[in-house]
Amino acid sequence: MRHILILICLFFVVMPRAYAEHILIAADRWCPFNCEVGAELPGFMVEVAQRVFSDHGHDVEYIEMNWSRAIQETRKGNINAIMGGFKSDAPQFIYPQEELAVLGNSFFVRKDSDWTYEGV
Repeated sequence: MRHILILICLFFVVMPRAYAEHILIAADRWCPFNCEVGAELPGFMVEVAQRVFSDHGHDVEYIEMNWSRAIQETRKGNINAIMGGFKSDAPQFIYPQEELAVLGNSFFVRKDSDWTYEGV
């Protein structure tokens, strides 16, 4: 059975703060998508968000927190967005039409190996 997990870059909860000049994005660390806060290379999704929103006059702040708490705080309106999630994590959130990245699982073996994947 082939599983392809769709990785969502950003999704926003509809709220007045979503259009503020300061955008607060939270996630748990999942490098290379979102890495250590304040690092020279904070993760490509953080960099994309900062670049896209700064071009439109917004300041993006990325903070790290437990994934469940990040979802909960976004639902409450204390955080504008979370990044690196799946639709199944928060199906009521708004998602972009196109993913920034797609995540899949693969197995590789040597050509002379007789090992085959037989399920979980």
